[in-house]
Amino acid sequence: MEGETLVEELGRLATFVASLPLHDRIFLGVSLLVAVLLFLTLLFTSYALYLRGRNVLKERRWRGREERWTDLVLQVLSETAPPDTLRRGVGRGEQLAFLDFLLRYARRLRGPERRKLEELAVPFLPALIPQLREEDLYSRARAVQTLGSLGLPEYRKEVARALDDEAPFVAMVAARALASTGTPEDRTRIVERLHRFDHWSVEYLASLLTEMGPEVAPELRRVMASPDQPVRVRKVTAEALHDLHDLEAADAAAAALSGEGDPELQVSLLRILAKLGRPEHAERVRRYLRSESSPVRGVAFKALGILGGGDDLESLRAGLYDPSPWVALDAARALRRLGGEEGLRNLSGSDHPRAALAAQVLEEGT
Repeated sequence: MEGETLVEELGRLATFVASLPLHDRIFLGVSLLVAVLLFLTLLFTSYALYLRGRNVLKERRWRGREERWTDLVLQVLSETAPPDTLRRGVGRGEQLAFLDFLLRYARRLRGPERRKLEELAVPFLPALIPQLREEDLYSRARAVQTLGSLGLPEYRKEVARALDDEAPFVAMVAARALASTGTPEDRTRIVERLHRFDHWSVEYLASLLTEMGPEVAPELRRVMASPDQPVRVRKVTAEALHDLHDLEAADAAAAALSGEGDPELQVSLLRILAKLGRPEHAERVRRYLRSESSPVRGVAFKALGILGGGDDLESLRAGLYDPSPWVALDAARALRRLGGEEGLRNLSGSDHPRAALAAQVLEEGT
């Protein structure tokens, strides 16, 4: 009966609304819409205030906990409290949060204090092992980063296994951790996995390899010289050898140039010769003065200005008229280096479009 009464009431209400003039019905509809929007606004505002209050309380708890941990760490580091004090101050459910805290704290320390902090982390590091198997790649990466920063060499194997993680991001975190502290085998494995890191720049990857030190140079030379390796990987190793000042890389670069057709790799190999090459490599460099690639021509002129001699002055003067002003600038600087200032002075005193360029290079030499 109550249901029928409600239906009857709604029917009468609908009849009443339908009987109203059009402008009254429009006003009623707008009023209802405003009421609904006001209700929704109050609802969302209340929820936002709830979230804000919850976050404020959570932040206060975090801040209080980290202030407590900071006091404990400082007491242990200053040896005014035993290490067990810190262990008792961290609950079982707080271990991962405490390791995050230690990781941030460790970045500000060096030397004996840093090593002592790593010792403090030892009892808590096993809590990270299950994180290495998490589906979330960021959880795995965070665990690898923490073990790499606070758990080496004890957890080296766990970090090294992450080089084969299905996510390249996690593998890169592991590579970064092992670059300067891993074993020779670890460094070789990093080089063998460079093809996985296509999303990182050549400069970044080269700096990673450079961090490994000169011990990795023989492996880098092997990869750079191998036509079976991806061109980008060979370019990365060439840039790393250039930055490592590896003298033996000059012969390897000269040999690799003979059969290489990729302009970007040619630039990297010529850069090695410009920095580390010897006069006997000049003949290999001369072949690239007429390359179709302007970057290749530019670095070839630069290298010839270092490795060449008086017989190359004519080729360098021809480079002053290269279609690319940047290549012409490299040719002019090479010409000045080999004693060809007279040609530059003649050009600077003419009405040629490259006269200003020649004057600029002459000014650089004063």
